[in-house]
Amino acid sequence: GMAMPSQPSRANAWWKSAITDTNAAPSATTIMSVFNTMWYSRVRGKDSPDLLLSDATSFGVYEGVLQAQQRYTSSKLAEVGFTALKFKTADYVMCGGIDGNATAATTFFLNTKYLHLRPFSGRNMVPLDGGQRPFNQDVTAKSIVWAGNLTCSGAKFQGRLLQS
Repeated sequence: GMAMPSQPSRANAWWKSAITDTNAAPSATTIMSVFNTMWYSRVRGKDSPDLLLSDATSFGVYEGVLQAQQRYTSSKLAEVGFTALKFKTADYVMCGGIDGNATAATTFFLNTKYLHLRPFSGRNMVPLDGGQRPFNQDVTAKSIVWAGNLTCSGAKFQGRLLQS
């Protein structure tokens, strides 16, 4: 058989992304401190996470902490809940909910500066030759294809926080 190419090792701690499990469910009393700890471990100078993604449970606990601090100046404008969240300078997005695919009790701390979508030049939204004519329509259909990889040039700047 053909030998598989060797994969780069991330045994060296300098290259690894952070994975922390609190071994406790997300709670209003701990979420800020565990978020702060993960955040500080992924910062270098002015370089820090700019996107947080999490399941609905973690997002809800975080939002609940913020809602307790909401203040209203007008009863007409009073709302309960937020349409967009921030954690420090990062946008915070819920990936759970109906038909969501978020891993339970998990928040990703991402620095998108080091994430790159690299399309393959021969498959970067390229129409394939030929076409098909469906028997029940007066059209010709062509396939448009894409192939590529999402790569990371700075894994040490990424983090995964599990609260399970």
